[in-house]
Amino acid sequence: MNTNIKKFEIKLLRNGYSSQGAISASKNLAELRSSDLVKAASVWLNNEDTPLISEGNITTESLMKHFNMAYPATLIFIEWYRDDPTTAMSALESGGLLQ
Repeated sequence: MNTNIKKFEIKLLRNGYSSQGAISASKNLAELRSSDLVKAASVWLNNEDTPLISEGNITTESLMKHFNMAYPATLIFIEWYRDDPTTAMSALESGGLLQ
């Protein structure tokens, strides 16, 4: 198992994620491709700082504030948004991410 996956999983569990949620999110975090997101995930993993990341008018801060996302989820969402903005926004607007 990738060492970072296990580190992310442990950190996510400590931050209130369910076991299943932590496993899934840890894999997604370890597989981030965008350099700014990789760096932000590493910073969060090491000291829980939450660097501001933005893509257009979407920011980690706005996702946490308006959609009650945890910081790690915002990073995963922004990568998805960069890959497929139409589907990501549709899921966000329909509340599909919050169920």
